[in-house]
Amino acid sequence: MWRINIRALVADNTWDALRWSFGATRDLPPCFFAWEMSLPTPNEKTPIECRICGAQEDRLELHEKWQYDDKHRIQRLVDLIPLCHNCHLSFHFGRADQLGLGEKVKRHIAKINHWDKRQTDKHLVEAFNKWRLRSQYPYSLDLNWLYQWIPKSKVHFDWLENPRHWTKNKVDWLCRKHLFVRRLFAGASGGRMIYQGP
Repeated sequence: MWRINIRALVADNTWDALRWSFGATRDLPPCFFAWEMSLPTPNEKTPIECRICGAQEDRLELHEKWQYDDKHRIQRLVDLIPLCHNCHLSFHFGRADQLGLGEKVKRHIAKINHWDKRQTDKHLVEAFNKWRLRSQYPYSLDLNWLYQWIPKSKVHFDWLENPRHWTKNKVDWLCRKHLFVRRLFAGASGGRMIYQGP
């Protein structure tokens, strides 16, 4: 599943719910239908912080943690973790390099791991070699870990065939409309929320 992530397979409201549930934001998604998912409720006292460097921010990125069974060619999702932008790019160094951020991210990797330039370069060479080797073979995707939190019906592999579909799907549009109506009514009532909606 190179260059594709879980975010490309789920509606924006589902991804936002995952971000909230796994500690990447305190913002409860505008269209969070709790009965449709069995997501863990985050501890409100736990700070929003990067699991790698400890940076505390209001909103973090959510990183998919994968386990690879190279013998059976299985790529297995095992966790979703909140990361700051620099730590997230450290896991996606090829992407960071494409964005012109390679040197910045290299320095970040060295700083977090207390490595010198030689150790950092060695790590990146090993990571790229592993990526090249795995890229030669098709891997089966195992999302069973994710299915404990959201139903299979919310994961849309068919969206990969039509990439524009997922960015403007009907569910996302309805959620944005619902949020707009809630804000409209709140503004008309002097800031009080008078319409709670479904």
